[in-house]
Amino acid sequence: MLSKNTNIIDASAVKKALSLNKTPYRLLHSGAIETDISKSAIVLKLSDPQVGDSVKISADIYNASTKNTYKLPKDLIWDFDTNQKTLHFSQENKEGKLAYKVDNNQYEGYEKNLKWYGTYNENLCEKNTFSWKESDFFEIKTYKEKNATSNENIYILDLESDVNLKCIIAGRGNQISVISQKKIPPFAFSGSTVAMRSPKINMQTHIKFTTESILKDISKEKILEKIHISPSISLAPENLKISENTIDIFVPFENNTHYTIKLDELQDTYGRTTSFEYEVSVLDAPSISIGLQSSGSIFSVGDAIYGQIFSSQIDTDAYKIQVCKIEPSQYLRIQSVLKSQENIENPKYNYISMHSPRSCLQKDIKSHKDQIKTPFRLDDMDSKFFKKGVYMLSFREKEALKSTQNFVKPVFFSLADYSITAFPSDKM
Repeated sequence: MLSKNTNIIDASAVKKALSLNKTPYRLLHSGAIETDISKSAIVLKLSDPQVGDSVKISADIYNASTKNTYKLPKDLIWDFDTNQKTLHFSQENKEGKLAYKVDNNQYEGYEKNLKWYGTYNENLCEKNTFSWKESDFFEIKTYKEKNATSNENIYILDLESDVNLKCIIAGRGNQISVISQKKIPPFAFSGSTVAMRSPKINMQTHIKFTTESILKDISKEKILEKIHISPSISLAPENLKISENTIDIFVPFENNTHYTIKLDELQDTYGRTTSFEYEVSVLDAPSISIGLQSSGSIFSVGDAIYGQIFSSQIDTDAYKIQVCKIEPSQYLRIQSVLKSQENIENPKYNYISMHSPRSCLQKDIKSHKDQIKTPFRLDDMDSKFFKKGVYMLSFREKEALKSTQNFVKPVFFSLADYSITAFPSDKM
C-alpha cells in the first residue's frame, strides 16, 4: 500500500491504529505483520496470511494519536481472500466518448459508491494509491449502461474523446484503481507510395495508408467496400493487407495514368468517421531486386538453394551476381549501411560490394526480354564452397543498377549442419 509523496503519514499513530483480526498490533506475536512505514508510504506484509484475515487501520485511533494535520476520513480495511473482490476496468467504444467496462467480480453493491476522477498532471498518476487528495483531481460525471446478460456495467464518461487526460482514478472506499489513459489521437489518414509497378509484386503498385487511431473493422471485405479508385480498377481481398492502423493495397495500375484513391467514411474504435483522398501518377521506372525463392533463410548443408531476380526495364544481357561468405563483423557492418539507406530517395550508391573475391563465388544469369522473374540455382556453383556459415547474395556490378532510383538490397541466408523444424515451445 503506497501513498503519494506528501509527508502526511504518522508512523507511530499507524502502529497504534493497526490491528489484525481485531487484535492490536502491539499484542501480536513478533513478525505477524511486517511494517515499513515512512512519511510518505506504508508497506504491510502478513507473515502467514489465512483466508478471512482482516487488517484494519482505525480512523478514530489514528486521528486521536496523531498531531499531523491530515486525518483519516474513514477506517482502512483489507480482507484477505483467495478470491479477491476486485474491480476490472477495460476501455470500450461508445460513439466517440470515453467509456469503460467494469467487471465487479462478486463485488456486490460496488456501483453505489463508485466514483471517477481525472487529472492532467502525470505526477499524480501513481499505481495502488493509498492516500490521495480529492482536491488534486476533478470529479468526472458518468452515466451507466447495464449489461443484462453479464455481471458487467459500461460507464460512459462525460468527456470529449480528445481530452488530454493523463489518467483516471476510479473505485470505491480504499479500493482505488488508476487507469492508464493516453490522449486519444486524431482520426486522419496519410498516404504514401511504397513501390511503383514493381516486378517483385507482379508489376503492381503498393500504396500504404496510415492513421494514428485504431480502425473499428479490419475485415478485408468491409474495407473493400470503402475503397474507390478512379479510373476504376477492381480489387479483391488478396489485394489488401490490413492492421488496426494501416491499410496496404496492391493495385495493378496502368503505366502513364493518373489515379485517385478514396477511402470513404471509415470508422475508428471511438465512433468517429473520416474520409481521405490520395492521388498518384503512375510512371514506369527501371527496377531490379534479388532474393530467395523460399520463405525461410536457414538451410542445411547440402540443401538445394534457389534464388530469383525480379526486373523491369533493365537493359542487360546477363545479371552478374555473387554469393559471399561473411563474418559476423561484416554482417553487422553491412546491416548498418542498409539501415542508413532506408529513408533515402536517391542513395549515393545502390549496391553492396565485397572487396575479398576469394570469399565470394560469381555467376552470370542470362536475362530474357520481357521476363520480369528470372529463377536460378545457387548451390550448383561450387558444392565445396557452401559450408556452415552466413552468406550474402547480391549483384556484383553497378552497371545493371545505375538506372534504378532505389537501393537494391542484398539477401542473407545461413547454412547449418542440422535442420530446425520447430522450437521446443512450439505447439502444432
